[in-house]
Amino acid sequence: MSIQKLLFSDRAPAILKKGLDIQMKRNSLIASNIANVDTPDYKAKTINFEKTFQDALGGGDQLKIKKTHSGHIGTGIDTLKAKVPDIEVEQDPAGPDGNNVNIDKEMMKLADVQLGYDALTTALIKRGSIVKYAITESR
Repeated sequence: MSIQKLLFSDRAPAILKKGLDIQMKRNSLIASNIANVDTPDYKAKTINFEKTFQDALGGGDQLKIKKTHSGHIGTGIDTLKAKVPDIEVEQDPAGPDGNNVNIDKEMMKLADVQLGYDALTTALIKRGSIVKYAITESR
């Protein structure tokens, strides 16, 4: 998806909001993993952002459907909003206590979430600025 399509399509706000929601859920899971670093038999959990976001947009391995009639079920905003991220259990080896949380890995994922959140927020702000400019400068 090109940046122009993302910034100027009607779906842009919903797409960006869904991306922010997924990043927020990832952040919560990482915080939970870090909080349970010393809990015996705890298994770290994760959300694959790229896969979840592609699935929410109707990409990836899914069949792409085009709505050709108002009575048809399409892959519009409602489908995007309804997509719930799949939580996966990390397959990393566990320590002697059965816990598989790797604090270094969790901190790297936390930095990745922050960068992704910042990028999505910037795109949302830029889109708002472009729309504001188009409205105020078109007089």
